Amino acid sequence: MPGLHQVAEVDGFITSNLKTIYIEEKLISADKPFRYYFTLAHEIGHLILHKYIYKQAPFNNIEEYREFRKNFTANQQRRIEMQANIFAGLVLIPQEHIVKDYNEALNSISGIKIKFDRDKLNSAIAGNLHTKYCVSKEAMKIRLDIMNRY
Repeated sequence: MPGLHQVAEVDGFITSNLKTIYIEEKLISADKPFRYYFTLAHEIGHLILHKYIYKQAPFNNIEEYREFRKNFTANQQRRIEMQANIFAGLVLIPQEHIVKDYNEALNSISGIKIKFDRDKLNSAIAGNLHTKYCVSKEAMKIRLDIMNRY
């Protein structure tokens, strides 16, 4: 959908009937598809995680969607969006694969006698792995941080 981000300040949205996902057209034609893939997975996250919320208010276009969002507090919106972001990260970067790649990255630096800060280490590893999973460095870093928490 051309101009979606400019009009609604979002890169994608799913209609309340859960049948159509709209994505900002610029993401589809971008040189690197990372943002497109993430946005699509994010919207599928809303479909799966927030179906009950979306079915409460019928909206099928961007204007109705913007009105629908006004029903939520800023904290509620952040929580819903964070859940969809985490879902997208889990789908695009599966646990079993990222654990293997992360451990290989750690093993490759195991001989170095430098003490690493976990945050900086995750940033460095994210910089090396993100293209393998077709996600941004930021999405990979967040996924590594979540993985290391549990």
